[in-house]
Amino acid sequence: MARTDALIIGSGIVGCSCAYFLARAGQTVTLLEMEQVAYGASGRNPGFVWLHTRNPGFALDVSLASRRLYRELVDELEESFEFRESGGLIFFATPQQGQVVREFVEARGKDGLELELLDGAEVRRLVPPIREDVLGASYCPLDAHINTPMFVKALASGARKLGADVREGVAAEEIIFEGGRATGVR
Repeated sequence: MARTDALIIGSGIVGCSCAYFLARAGQTVTLLEMEQVAYGASGRNPGFVWLHTRNPGFALDVSLASRRLYRELVDELEESFEFRESGGLIFFATPQQGQVVREFVEARGKDGLELELLDGAEVRRLVPPIREDVLGASYCPLDAHINTPMFVKALASGARKLGADVREGVAAEEIIFEGGRATGVR
């Protein structure tokens, strides 16, 4: 194998993201996948881009940053990954649950997340088939959805177009170390 700036093993969402952004930054990239792109867990991921319940601090900050990045990638990647900015609901069916959700909405607002409390009529307007006993819901307009296998494949395709060498059907059997540093792969 030729020399490369970055050798990535595994073509899930993390591996393909790394390959894409490194190639975009001008690095030479080789991505090895023992099966095919999006074969493993990323190929079975339901695709929720869910900010609703992210903990304040690092988890929320990273989630907000990645949410902005999806919008950018819709325009940048040539292949669709079915990004849907539909928002998300957590509904409640008892007054006690409603109080918990109300407190949750207030706390999340203080954390800097756009969230609102909806009554049952508004929930039914947004989701007509919802159960009749729903009294209300929290609503986060930033929650979204992607088709994860399509997203991973779009990243891999984008990386290829930027010059990355994406090799499917190639298993990495051993990482070679010299002086405590990874220097190759077999």
